[in-house]
Amino acid sequence: MDSILLVDTSYPINTRNVRFLASFRNNFKDVHCVTWNRDARIVATKDEWMAIYSKKSEYGKPILKMMNLLGYYCFLFKYNRCNHPRILVASHWDTLVLCALLKSRNQILIYENLDIPTSSYRIVRVILKWIENLALLRTDVITFASRFYLDLYSSFKGEKFVIENKLLTKVENKVVSRDVLCTKKLRISYIGNIRYLDILCNLIDAVGGEEDIDLQIHGDGPDFKNILERSQSYNNVHLTGRYDYSNISLLYEKSDVVWAAYPSEDYNVKYAISNKFHESIAYGVPCIFSDNTKLSEYVEIHNLGYIVNPYNVSDIKSLLLELFKDKESYMKKCKSLVLLKSQEKDWEDELKPFIRYLSSIMRT
Repeated sequence: MDSILLVDTSYPINTRNVRFLASFRNNFKDVHCVTWNRDARIVATKDEWMAIYSKKSEYGKPILKMMNLLGYYCFLFKYNRCNHPRILVASHWDTLVLCALLKSRNQILIYENLDIPTSSYRIVRVILKWIENLALLRTDVITFASRFYLDLYSSFKGEKFVIENKLLTKVENKVVSRDVLCTKKLRISYIGNIRYLDILCNLIDAVGGEEDIDLQIHGDGPDFKNILERSQSYNNVHLTGRYDYSNISLLYEKSDVVWAAYPSEDYNVKYAISNKFHESIAYGVPCIFSDNTKLSEYVEIHNLGYIVNPYNVSDIKSLLLELFKDKESYMKKCKSLVLLKSQEKDWEDELKPFIRYLSSIMRT
């Protein structure tokens, strides 16, 4: 059958896969998804094009997940045998392994590489990379969520597409107008999933009690309660909770700078590009990124934002205080973002070469 099957291992499926499925369905007739409801969530409404495997397997426990993968593989194997899609899109390295095992001769296997295999232990990373390389022997195409992943897969001989998380066309794409740091206080925002507890606590401790700095934390997530408890010691740190992404331009408009520093000791973070990078360009608001990453090198070369050691509270505090004083440097970064915005694609434009490739496959 000339159809596309996207395979994920979480429910709800991640936002990047939501984008892919929407774009696929805009361009192709038969698009389906198989995923794994790992935390036994109640499925309120089930789309007819989505098949959900339900078996509890807690997040953050990779060994347990590996043990339970066999049941998910059997579920996926039966679905693939019954529907036999022309194209398999494996989201993440673990689903790549499953899809490589069940792929038939006339199917096209696409590795949707949104994160590279990582672990805090080097030996584990080596093993994961070895497993990934075995699966790549049966893979036809790789899509990369970061341009910096490309060099890590130079030996792969199949087709490669860089598809970063650009803004959707329907999201208001205006540049925030700013001539100076226009308030008496530096307005710093964190916008997104509340995780990486240690890093966010460092940010809170760096700004806490500073009269010239106001920190707004927008979002929800696994560490929300811990961050809320930490912030209650300071009257200049505010949590606003969950937000509607359609209002994200307003959050940027009320920010002088946005915190986008993640744990740079993580191997994946060293090569990833966060959504905040593209939002920063779209809305003209500089971000603060972690040092010792490929993204920080790019940002520094093009003067697009600020770089900091996210593990050092005093470094964070020094950067923010200097940022507030040096308005000339700040305005140069804002102007660099405006210039780069004219070269930015939106999500659909970013996806066009990949869609053309899929169309050519469907015709053969």
